[in-house]
Amino acid sequence: MKGRKLDRRIEVWVAGQTTDGFGGQETTETLQFTTWARIEEVGNPTRYLNMGFADLENSVEVWIRRRPSLDTGADNIFFKYQNARYTVQHATDKMLTRGFVKYLCKKERISNVISGASGGGFPFVFNT
Repeated sequence: MKGRKLDRRIEVWVAGQTTDGFGGQETTETLQFTTWARIEEVGNPTRYLNMGFADLENSVEVWIRRRPSLDTGADNIFFKYQNARYTVQHATDKMLTRGFVKYLCKKERISNVISGASGGGFPFVFNT
C-alpha cells in the first residue's frame, strides 16, 4: 500500500483502568495520537470467517502506519472517526504490509449529548 492511500484523519484511543479515589476502578479513555488511515469495507470475508469471526456486519478494515509507541496486539485500542467508534477485533502486523498495520474493526455510532436544557433542564440526546 502506498502512503497516499491513507486519506482519513483518525484518532487512536486506548482504554485503561484508573482508581476513582474511593477505592474502586473506573475506565478511562486516553487519546494517544491522531494519524492518517485508510478505512474500507471488508474485502475478503471468507478469510475472517475461517478465523472464527462469525458476525462481520458493520466491520471495516482500518490501515495505519506502524508506530513503535502503539502495541498492535493490545485489546484496549479503538479508533474514532466522524462520530463513529471503531473497536478493534483483530490486528495484522506483518513485514509483508511494508510498515502498515491492518485492523479488523467493528463500527459503532457514538451518541451525541448536547448540553443546554430546554425547559426542565434535561439535555437533548441525539442518536445518529
